[in-house]
Amino acid sequence: MLEIVCRHLNLYSLIPDSNGTFKSPDTLHREYAAEMYTWCKIRGYYPLWAHMYSNWYRLDQYGNSGHDAQVLLRSLFLRQQ
Repeated sequence: MLEIVCRHLNLYSLIPDSNGTFKSPDTLHREYAAEMYTWCKIRGYYPLWAHMYSNWYRLDQYGNSGHDAQVLLRSLFLRQQ
């Protein structure tokens, strides 16, 4: 999961992906949320998806990567204690 989150943190709409493609913020949000949802669903991690969605992948929170990174890192840190 951390690999997915780190990858999501490091991709932005103003920077092309490895294929040289620029993706809109809406496209990035849809792809990232779907990837994380699928990852959690396959493993039966429904509470984790609920947490990630409410703190990371909600559309109204998406796009503020500084805020998102702080929320994610704080929540991951608190979950490990």
